[in-house]
Amino acid sequence: MSNPVPFDTRVYRAMYYADPIAARIVDALPGAAMRRGYKADDSLREDADRLGLDAAVLKLMQWGRRDGGALLFPGLPAGDLKKPLTPGEVGRTGVVRFFRVVPRRRVTILTWDEDPLSPRYGQPAVYQILSRRGAVVHVHATRVWRWDGVEDDDSDEAGLAGWSWSVLHRPYEALRDFATATGSLSTLLADASQAVWKMQGVAKAAAVAKLNELVAVRMGWADQARGAGKAVVIDKDGEDFARVATPLSGIPESVDRLMALVSAACGIPQTILFGRSPAGMNATGESDLTIWYDQVREEQPKIAALLRWCYRLLGAAEDLEVTFPPLWEPTETEAAGVEKTKADVDVALTQAEILLPEEALLLRRAPAEDIPEILEAILERAKASLAGGGAREAVAAAAPPPADVPPEAPPLSDAPKPPVNEEPEEDA
Repeated sequence: MSNPVPFDTRVYRAMYYADPIAARIVDALPGAAMRRGYKADDSLREDADRLGLDAAVLKLMQWGRRDGGALLFPGLPAGDLKKPLTPGEVGRTGVVRFFRVVPRRRVTILTWDEDPLSPRYGQPAVYQILSRRGAVVHVHATRVWRWDGVEDDDSDEAGLAGWSWSVLHRPYEALRDFATATGSLSTLLADASQAVWKMQGVAKAAAVAKLNELVAVRMGWADQARGAGKAVVIDKDGEDFARVATPLSGIPESVDRLMALVSAACGIPQTILFGRSPAGMNATGESDLTIWYDQVREEQPKIAALLRWCYRLLGAAEDLEVTFPPLWEPTETEAAGVEKTKADVDVALTQAEILLPEEALLLRRAPAEDIPEILEAILERAKASLAGGGAREAVAAAAPPPADVPPEAPPLSDAPKPPVNEEPEEDA
């Protein structure tokens, strides 16, 4: 499906603010990725909150996805902004004065890195930023962080001038068709019941000026009287009033198809995009949520890299790790069901003498980093058990004897041995 509309940030900005589905396409993924926060350098958390870092990062992702690119511009000390950011400018506490998000429409790529040996070869080198009041600033690419929408292998050929596509570009036509269909549906539902008024001689009366006026007045009265709880007064002999219902069969199916088309075009499941499960047999939306969480997790490493860069400017260590909590947590009922399943598994393993009760309990309570060591110890115990008998006997044999119990004396070699009754061999 081709998109006849040329790329224009103004078009997609208008869609974003006018169409709630378009806004959902832009905002859903950044919101899900940042919804539960993240863990970074706690000592710099106060500075990050004071500068509005989280809000700036969220806005950067939203504007970058909407316009096909945006810049995060940190307020560093004045200097030659056209030169690369040096290590001496990074990591000084209190040096960052603000974090600003600059939309694509106010940014122009001024120069490109044309050094084949440079790690940024073929990428923008200097951006020209236009302020709201018309001031021009030239900033080196290492002093800003860029967030793109849908990248293109050859943005120049596509007419993007080094930028990317908006995430609204692909579903543009699907969104337009959906908006047209829902608008037509609203009109259809408003006129689903059409009133029909039959009157004798209305055709002849319409040809006479005065009678035509009377007919118009009479029809106006009837139209005003329409509605629930209102009575329509008609002539018993010469008039007839009825309602004709418009058939609405097939409309829900058509809307479902359009919703599926919009969802497929933007890559966001219907459960997330429209807040409802997809239509069809056994469609619960659980698979949609799984796919959605995978998409969000794929985006979080990019966000972590951005946050590391920002925290490095604030003074964080170079090896700072940024981690995100799980995207989903079970409810109390679901958590109770999981614990019951684990308990049933432990009971089955202990009854089969695969694990001792204390081993099963230890595995459940131990931290994740200790699990390999515990499993290794259980394996060694199992090997000893196979070699010497039961599990508890193996554990008892490996344990040291109590201090108050003397060791058992060895048997005397010359002690008499009891007779052994041998079974007679059977005849062959």
